[in-house]
Amino acid sequence: MTEVTRTCMKRLGFRYRPANSEPREWGAEENRRYGIQDPARAAAYGYRPISVVHPPEESKTEYSDAEVAALSGRDKQGKALAQGAKASNGEPIPSGGCSGEADRTVRVPYDYAKGVAAARTVDFDGFETSLTDPEVEKAFSDWSSCMKAKGYTYATPLAAMGSAEFSKGPISDHERAVAQRDVECKKKVDLIRRWNTAESAIQRSLIKKNKVVLDRFLDLQTAKVAAARKLLGTDD
Repeated sequence: MTEVTRTCMKRLGFRYRPANSEPREWGAEENRRYGIQDPARAAAYGYRPISVVHPPEESKTEYSDAEVAALSGRDKQGKALAQGAKASNGEPIPSGGCSGEADRTVRVPYDYAKGVAAARTVDFDGFETSLTDPEVEKAFSDWSSCMKAKGYTYATPLAAMGSAEFSKGPISDHERAVAQRDVECKKKVDLIRRWNTAESAIQRSLIKKNKVVLDRFLDLQTAKVAAARKLLGTDD
């Protein structure tokens, strides 16, 4: 959507400057679906997400009233511009501004609410069901025993990660120590592979039940990617 917005703003005589477009020097957020997994991050941040330790900087991008109107299709009071409103260069401002044009070009043609709902069901229900899967419960028990041998008592990795003492205040040496032992025990009992294997089986069953909807959703997402590549000129 950024490129469509940029092209539209250029047509209206402006340079589009998206907020917070610079890459974060400390890397992407870790996937925490099964708890923390990176020993280096556990040693540095304990259980805290990078986005909490290093919150994104507030946008320093400032737009003029004319730029806001071109980008959003609204005036500085937030009121929608009259139909046929024009930018300072005489070009008509599209409904909803350049953001609206980008949305209609990139998102709307491929919207499929049922597909989104089905995908979320596979994601959320698969995870929740996995928590009571016998193999996952055994993996939790093995992990808990490993942690207990190291002096820490937690029933599951999620209980450790969600502990109130690790959610506020400065990161303590205790938190870092628990987090590191957590990662070590996950590796020792092969928890990630065991949990993922069980959840994947559950998800496959859910996918089978929603196959028609999900196939349609996949087709639309594939078409969306192809359209985006064409817009970017990378559809070789």
